[in-house]
Amino acid sequence: MGEILLPLSISAILKTSGINEIKEELDVFFMDNSSNPFIFTKAIVDEMNSVSGQNAFPVVLVFRVKGKIVGVAPLFFRQKLGVRSAQLLFGYDYSPDFFVDPKYRQICMQKTIEFIFNKLGSSFSTLDLPSGSMNLCSLASICKAQKIGVRIKNHDYMQHCVIPVNCTWDEFLKSKSHHFRHRFKNIEKKLRAAGEWKITSFSNGEDEPNVTKKIMGVEETCWKQNWRENNNISVDPYLQKDLAWSRLAARNFPGYKRSVWFLELNGQIIAYCLVVQYKGTAYISKTSYNNQFRHLYPGIYLINVVIRELFNSGCVRLIDFMTNLPFMQIWTDKRLLRVRFLLSKGFVPKLLVSFEQQPTLKLVLQKFFPLT
Repeated sequence: MGEILLPLSISAILKTSGINEIKEELDVFFMDNSSNPFIFTKAIVDEMNSVSGQNAFPVVLVFRVKGKIVGVAPLFFRQKLGVRSAQLLFGYDYSPDFFVDPKYRQICMQKTIEFIFNKLGSSFSTLDLPSGSMNLCSLASICKAQKIGVRIKNHDYMQHCVIPVNCTWDEFLKSKSHHFRHRFKNIEKKLRAAGEWKITSFSNGEDEPNVTKKIMGVEETCWKQNWRENNNISVDPYLQKDLAWSRLAARNFPGYKRSVWFLELNGQIIAYCLVVQYKGTAYISKTSYNNQFRHLYPGIYLINVVIRELFNSGCVRLIDFMTNLPFMQIWTDKRLLRVRFLLSKGFVPKLLVSFEQQPTLKLVLQKFFPLT
């Protein structure tokens, strides 16, 4: 216990230049204390840039003991109508959390909560954490001790569909219904009838410019393109992030692998799937298909091939879809739950919570304050 009582220093970094100054040290800390492949220095810098402005500002807390990083809390704060609130810097789809050396978990969590509510005077904090996070118990006990109101929610849309890889592919197939197996045999039959088809894959930076070009070619023909055009969005910003982050991480992090799979029909790419593998988990990060070939179910077929290859690789323990969409029930009914911790302190939150019981007023309040 004496080690935990050593002086803990806290740096509150508000500018990306401060993150870049400790880039190498920070990335080593994440490699040692995190299995999340999407949160590292470059990703933090990008997210800080994306939330800056419009009454919002990022703050990354870095905790040190004897000069060594022992914890990182990536946050951003928003102010509306004079009321300040705090959230994690990354959205729930990237499975954000607080990243700490286990020996210093309690003190890092305590100082984070004190910073949010005392140092920066927040009234609310919305923390989306994995249900298996080791930080949940610490947060609950700290909030109770500091008389901070806690409400816990678990929305369906925050869940991640997952496939535990604890058997062979053949055993996985046997566990599925006849309809499951017939579905993919029928798709193969349709593909053969449509012409010559094949599946290819590229790992890490292999043929990078051509891989990116192929992905963008599919994106321009997918069902999302009309929506993007109607909303004046040229390129999916999440796709841009995932491509940039995975490309950089594959070059710099040992054991990190990025694969892009393509389904080609008569010389035309009609579907792709971007997969990231890190510390035993494979993340199906992005996938799409040419809407013209929707009747062939190219996206579903390609995902099934990717899942088969991940099973057969021998180095994956879990497949994470990173979202919860109905079509994913083809493969799994298992979900990785996420917990939304709604923290509040002071007179204003209590007043708003009491108003929340009135449906009409609740709709108005939700536009300004994180009540759900």
